[in-house]
Amino acid sequence: DTGGESHRGPDWCGKGIPPIIFYEATSGALPGEEWGRFVHICDHINATAEGPKDAVKALKKKLFKNYNHKEIRFTLSVSTTLLVFN
Repeated sequence: DTGGESHRGPDWCGKGIPPIIFYEATSGALPGEEWGRFVHICDHINATAEGPKDAVKALKKKLFKNYNHKEIRFTLSVSTTLLVFN
């Protein structure tokens, strides 16, 4: 059960962020926030010109209609990390 998150195809994060990295970093199955994963996402975003646009797209899709509070919290933590490291 993904707590309300719909399953998406392999391209839902765009070209700048490998979907598995974003999904694993914001999974509600994690015991807590894993800041190293969040920084790793920032590295991928900064590596391509499409990265920032893809980041916004991935964040919106992860938050939209997601009822898993833990995943929402982790996704917001990713957005905070983006602000700090970019």
